[in-house]
Amino acid sequence: MMSVIPGLSMEVDAHEAAGPDDNLFGMICRYQEANNFYPSAIGGNGYAGITKRTGGQVLVISNPLLTRSPAVIRGQESNHLRAICQGNKLSLYVNDQLVAQATENDFQGGDVGLLASAGNQAGVEIHFTNFELPRPSSPKSGLGCSHGFKNSVFFSSRFLWKLR
Repeated sequence: MMSVIPGLSMEVDAHEAAGPDDNLFGMICRYQEANNFYPSAIGGNGYAGITKRTGGQVLVISNPLLTRSPAVIRGQESNHLRAICQGNKLSLYVNDQLVAQATENDFQGGDVGLLASAGNQAGVEIHFTNFELPRPSSPKSGLGCSHGFKNSVFFSSRFLWKLR
């Protein structure tokens, strides 16, 4: 995880490389600790949305709720994801289309990261490339910071993350 300013925009290209479509992958903003953060994610089954993990509970906070989105490319093709966490507004774009929005006040700052999760079956492999936290266009915009990640690989017991 990486600490950033409260308002940010982050982007990543991601695709399901192997395993069942019952998965979830995307980005995390305002990570406080393992039980308190905002995930913006899509699933291999075409679903997209924004949730809030608080006190170990997962709540769907986006409008629309987690629904199938025609913007999500299913299968092993790459999707370009952009999450914006600005003030109390959270937005998720998939392939340059706005697919979910939420208004939340609980977590005002925190860390960012990537999320990959398997459903009921193990063996999910998600590849992430081109993760970016762009610099703000002006000091007043309050968006972003200057970090990019290239040629890194992270492993977990249930899935593989690849950053290129």
